[in-house]
Amino acid sequence: MAIQARNVDDGSLLWEQRLCSGQSDKHQTAVTKNGVYTFDNGKVKSWDVGVLKWEVDVLSELNDPNDENPFVVDKPTLFAAETPSGTVLGTIITKGKKEGLVLVDSTGKIIKTASCQDAISARKLLNEAKRKPIKYARVLGLVSSGDRLGIVTAYTDDQYFGLHSLAYSDIKISSNHDGLVYEMTNTVALKTAEVSKSEIIPGSVKVWADKSRVYLIGFVKYASRTSLSGFDTDTGNGNEKEISMGDLYYSMLWLDGSTIDGTIDSGRIIRVAGQDGRLPKEYRTESLLMIGDDEYGAVTFKKFSHENEEDDVQTEALVYCPEMNVAIAASSHSDGVTALATYQTSADHVTWSNVKFVGNTTLVFNASDGSSRGLPEFAHLVKCDADSMTVVVTAQGGIAVGFRVDKKDSALVVTKLWSTEEDIEKSTPPAASRQPTAPRQTTTPPKTTMIALLLSLLLPPTTALHADEAGLTDFLLRTPGHGRHGVRYAQTVNIGESVWVTSESGPGSLTSNDDDDELNNRGGCHVSARNVTNGNVIWRVDACSSPNGRHATLVVGEMVHTLDDFGILKGWKINEGMQWDADVIDSAGNYGYDVQPPRLVSAAADGSSIIGTVLKKDHDEHAMLYNSLTGELVIDEPLSAKKLLQDAKIKSSSKVHIISLVSNENQLGILSGASNKNEITLNSMGYTKLEEYKPVSSSPLKIAGDVSNASLMASSLKVHSYEEKVYVMGIEKSKLVIANFDSNGKGSGKSIATDMVVTSITVDNENESGMIVRVVGLNGANRVENVFVVGEDDDGGVHCDKISKTDAEALVYCSAMNLVLEASTNKDGSVVLASSGGNIEGDTTLIPPSRGSGTVNNAHLVDCSVDSMTAVFSAKGGMTVVVTLYKNGSSLVAKRLWSTEEALGSVTSALFLDETHAITMNSDGLSNADDEEENAMQNLQFSQRMQSQLASLKSFLFGGGIFSSLASVALMSDERKAERNYHFGFAKISVMLSESMHRIIALDTAKEGNVVWAMNLNHESSMHKIVHGGQSLSLNHPHGYGGVHDHELMVMSYVPTESSIEWRCFDGMTGRVFSNDVIKVSSGVAQIVPLGSSLHHSSHDSNGCRQVALVIHDDDSVTVVPDTGRSYTIVDEAMSTLSKSGLFVHTIDKASGEFRAMRVSRKAGSSLEPGSKPFELVNVGTALFDPSQEKIVNVAYPQRGEVVQSPSTVLGDDALLLKYLNPHLVVVVTEATKSFLAEISTEAGGDESFYNALSTGDISTSGQKRKPLGASKPGEAPPSAANTVVPSLFVTLIDSVSGEILHRVSHSHVTEADMTDGASTNVPVVISENWVVYTFFNQRTRRTDVGVLTLHEGMIDKNGLTAFSGPEQELIFSSLESAKPIVLSKTFGLAKAISALGVTITKAGISSKQFLFATGNDQVVSMDRRLMDPRRPTGELKPSEKMEGLVKYAPLLPIIPLRTPSHVYEVSNVKSISSATANVESQSLMLAFGGPDVFFTRLAPSKGFDLLPDDFNRGLLTIVVLGMAFVLVSLEGMNKKKMGASAWS
Repeated sequence: MAIQARNVDDGSLLWEQRLCSGQSDKHQTAVTKNGVYTFDNGKVKSWDVGVLKWEVDVLSELNDPNDENPFVVDKPTLFAAETPSGTVLGTIITKGKKEGLVLVDSTGKIIKTASCQDAISARKLLNEAKRKPIKYARVLGLVSSGDRLGIVTAYTDDQYFGLHSLAYSDIKISSNHDGLVYEMTNTVALKTAEVSKSEIIPGSVKVWADKSRVYLIGFVKYASRTSLSGFDTDTGNGNEKEISMGDLYYSMLWLDGSTIDGTIDSGRIIRVAGQDGRLPKEYRTESLLMIGDDEYGAVTFKKFSHENEEDDVQTEALVYCPEMNVAIAASSHSDGVTALATYQTSADHVTWSNVKFVGNTTLVFNASDGSSRGLPEFAHLVKCDADSMTVVVTAQGGIAVGFRVDKKDSALVVTKLWSTEEDIEKSTPPAASRQPTAPRQTTTPPKTTMIALLLSLLLPPTTALHADEAGLTDFLLRTPGHGRHGVRYAQTVNIGESVWVTSESGPGSLTSNDDDDELNNRGGCHVSARNVTNGNVIWRVDACSSPNGRHATLVVGEMVHTLDDFGILKGWKINEGMQWDADVIDSAGNYGYDVQPPRLVSAAADGSSIIGTVLKKDHDEHAMLYNSLTGELVIDEPLSAKKLLQDAKIKSSSKVHIISLVSNENQLGILSGASNKNEITLNSMGYTKLEEYKPVSSSPLKIAGDVSNASLMASSLKVHSYEEKVYVMGIEKSKLVIANFDSNGKGSGKSIATDMVVTSITVDNENESGMIVRVVGLNGANRVENVFVVGEDDDGGVHCDKISKTDAEALVYCSAMNLVLEASTNKDGSVVLASSGGNIEGDTTLIPPSRGSGTVNNAHLVDCSVDSMTAVFSAKGGMTVVVTLYKNGSSLVAKRLWSTEEALGSVTSALFLDETHAITMNSDGLSNADDEEENAMQNLQFSQRMQSQLASLKSFLFGGGIFSSLASVALMSDERKAERNYHFGFAKISVMLSESMHRIIALDTAKEGNVVWAMNLNHESSMHKIVHGGQSLSLNHPHGYGGVHDHELMVMSYVPTESSIEWRCFDGMTGRVFSNDVIKVSSGVAQIVPLGSSLHHSSHDSNGCRQVALVIHDDDSVTVVPDTGRSYTIVDEAMSTLSKSGLFVHTIDKASGEFRAMRVSRKAGSSLEPGSKPFELVNVGTALFDPSQEKIVNVAYPQRGEVVQSPSTVLGDDALLLKYLNPHLVVVVTEATKSFLAEISTEAGGDESFYNALSTGDISTSGQKRKPLGASKPGEAPPSAANTVVPSLFVTLIDSVSGEILHRVSHSHVTEADMTDGASTNVPVVISENWVVYTFFNQRTRRTDVGVLTLHEGMIDKNGLTAFSGPEQELIFSSLESAKPIVLSKTFGLAKAISALGVTITKAGISSKQFLFATGNDQVVSMDRRLMDPRRPTGELKPSEKMEGLVKYAPLLPIIPLRTPSHVYEVSNVKSISSATANVESQSLMLAFGGPDVFFTRLAPSKGFDLLPDDFNRGLLTIVVLGMAFVLVSLEGMNKKKMGASAWS
């Protein structure tokens, strides 16, 4: 990196200085009127032209040599500000998550305080401004205006910051005997009038000051807009304006920089730059903004645009001269030439128009071959006065051009002064007036135009860069994200169309502890909105601040409100994003308040809607009230429930609660109460009137009748305002208690006995008769719902009339139709509809048996009119179905609109099955044989084959097969594609398990993810596992035994309450259950070992299954599933056939950190009869991870059935690098505990023996003649080094047969201060062949690190293996006898956070490997394995390395857009990536799941070398072949005629 100085007039190079004297290639430059300043490697330097005036090493000045956690420069940043004391420079230094600003004067001295304090702490300033700490304290800028100097700071997280976290501090510079000193005089919190919704990316921010104002502009994360804000530096008050990126330029995607160009009377001129969304990323676009304040002091902006917006052009480099009032734009023309366009602004400074200009406006000519030499990058204003301006434009490729623009009459004269590449061959003549055009298109030479047009008639349109990879062979299933607990809260919102807003958590129920089932369930954090008509997810947000958090959701009008357990309240609008947010704990004063569990209340009064949050403190609850639309806090201090009850003269020593906000006679009020043992009575409640959101009077509820003493379940309370009364409903055992009261707290009530145990109450809507109330309860074990109309009777009391006549599992009532729609489960497991208005025609089966039997959990009415109603039903297991019921004459017709599987949002495991071996079904829906082997044997009979051939011939000759075959040659029809997918193995069934929803779902990948079948599992189970195949898995086995062709699966569920294992044996293609049973066990499940067998059985017994599993329990007992004699025989067979030493298993106890390897043995004298328990475990080896020192965060295993094409790697010099292929390899990732990390930390003075043992572990390996680069000799310790950091993350390789640790590597990724109790780092791991790849986020470097380990047995020299001699090699691998591997390792950096890892697999393992990364920005990207090779050399490549295809080492792995399988799709929060093979070697199938989205695609790691693409021009090929045949026949006839004539002559 270098800095240059050139003569403005002729471009001659006056001075060039190389910077970045250290290892870093980063530096920062600041140019002021007083000089040039640079900052690199911690050194600030001042330059005159060619002369170094001074330099100061900031880090050496500030760091103590004995400090083991010194200041560092994370990213070189240099600020320059002009003050009356001269130029003041500012540099940013960091220590952990803390940032500080160091001030340097114009003489090179560090400016300190009078007490010799060096750096200005950003965190200290933010704390003085009472900003709530988030994660990082950052310095955004050093600004100056007049005699004022200030610093802008902000709290940020890893990606963005909000305006509510900003602070401004004044810096006073003075002098004493030591030089300049600084003093912090005033710090204010910068705040906007309305709570800002912007989440700004720090790297895009530009700050500046003008008079007593400070301004900030930056790009908003995940939104196509820019945030502009201005603040008063004395008070901190300000406002924010949003600028749509389309307002800057219609195709601008995001903002990546801002520059202050000048000042005019109306304000500052800011030049903003971003990327043109229509074009590749190298194309920039710039716009000019005029920023100032209006008459009320609010920040405003105006864009300089063309008089006719449609004629507004793109400018890649733009500069503005205020004195001339002229803007100069440099743009690349359609033919690649970079040319000028000149514009002059009108009097009001908001529009510009083209100005006539003369001269040479072509800056950069094309090369001789017509290619562009470089696109414009930046324009720099060098001189500017009233009559002329001088500008330098830089272009890609290092080209710089200087030119001058002079005013002459009404025109502007452009004079090109110089160029850094004047010797360029000018292949394009100068243009007198060339306007840039967009979009850019390639101009076809005239001579070839007609030929191109003719050829285009034969070519199909191109739909993507790789048509067979992007968008044509994939699908995305976007779910609402309710896969943890299902839909628990739903409301209908009208935004021009009806949308269904859903969440896994409602507003929260009144409870006296945190054990409420609904609120204590963590992790279900998504709130979504779906189109009622088609079910499309049109909006989805994550409402939690932590991955395993919880939240409350409440819809008020068009606003959706969420509150998480960190106390962050947000107001959302569907499709518009977050409108405002507020920190309720901070707003309350942060005096020990808590929001556990989150709860929201609301009410509307005086034309405004109020949203309230409930805070807890000791045994008291407090309410904070906000305006629902704006987020404005409407109260001065929290409203205490204890004080409100005291004012109402209600005494209680128990817990007190804010029950609800209410609107009584259009007056806002609060209902509070006291509970005792989760029960509450009406006479312990008080009602408080609010005026101007302040309490004015409180009175106890005085409810006539016996219900006032009824003990109601606190969590069941439902409060609703109707007309001029407030109604309180609750549950007392099997009774429904309802009371109403007026504004004085007086009212009456009644209790209604029911024939069920009431569990919940829901108010659906209102009509003229009252409120429609749904009551849910249990009648025995059956779920029952009833509908009541609740209102006020003639005497002012309560009336409650039951509408539903029969008990149903779920029902909705449409008052306009006066109709109840019910859903109930039949004996066959199907869910059917019924109506109180008579029989229903049409789609009466809501859920067929193939989609899983179970009850309906919820029903929601989303639309109701005189002629129709639309309802949503949510069933057990998470299936959601929407149905509309409408009148057709005198009949009722039901139409099913759409359905979705909520469980797809929480898939924990998935496997692929090939459709080519599907079991055939007869007309009765049953298989013709009990398993695939019987089907295969029947189909292979001679008579069956002859019948099949005759049927095919008949169809071909008489059924139109000839013509369809000819047509299919020319066109790849959908039928042909389906047939191709079937034969090539692209048609797969993906069987997916959701443990949280207790459900299995099967998707057809060839039909865009259509659900084939679904199955509900036992909801009382704590664990579900799908068992498939055996330990010795081979994809080439005739029936797979765990491969894609083996369709028989077994699912096992452990039910802790029954101490039993419930299993089912089923067909993965159809979901048909062959057999099932329940087995009593002695303890929990520690490990499940799948076993397959070559033994054939022709039928399924009631408790038998071809798939067998060996279950290891926590107490070391062994259970065989199924419990049959045949299963015991298979286990006994596996003990002798899998290995010569027996059958080995292992267990991992994460709580105790114990890894145990064991061998299965048969008890002496035992029989193989069912229930005999003939097997026991013998301990082989143990590895212990002390839980007080390190906790296990992940365990990974090799991919089952992965085909290894070669056991060695051929090097460039023809030597062989032998792979260490151990099928028993287990990778255990552990993380140091916070307490132990503090103990061994040098700062804590702890013992570092643990660290030294990790760093110098003894790894013994067998001797080799040569060793690969980076490997140690056998038994040789790694070279010692001075350790300055403590390791905190450990990756351990263990052999699961012997329990021996094969290798252990450590990383220092976090400090003790960065760790949070109970939290762990996400470390995805994937094992492929002899490769181990893992990723983790490094808190120290603030980036993602990718660790790569390759395991090797050794090397064979190129002359060591000949036809006559070879090295001694072990033919059989043994975990108990073979040597440890030689491990090569390398760590790379990645610019994105990673949530999951995967790898492609192919049929024969010949195609290149690609590792798959699920990134934090919701993409799935692929990485060629060669880029991650730890053998990548750091120096120049040798010829042998080039021959091998190695690439020179680079610390950062590139993310290539063309290697992004998800392309335009956003795949959120992926937890797992699974791969499967196809029947063609070039193709690999991939499925990403675990988050709210499921993504499938087909990849070609080595391109489609054995497959024609779908867009292959079969029509042209057909024409060519037929044409050639016609020519051959014609030539043959002509030849015969010629030969005949020749013979006669």
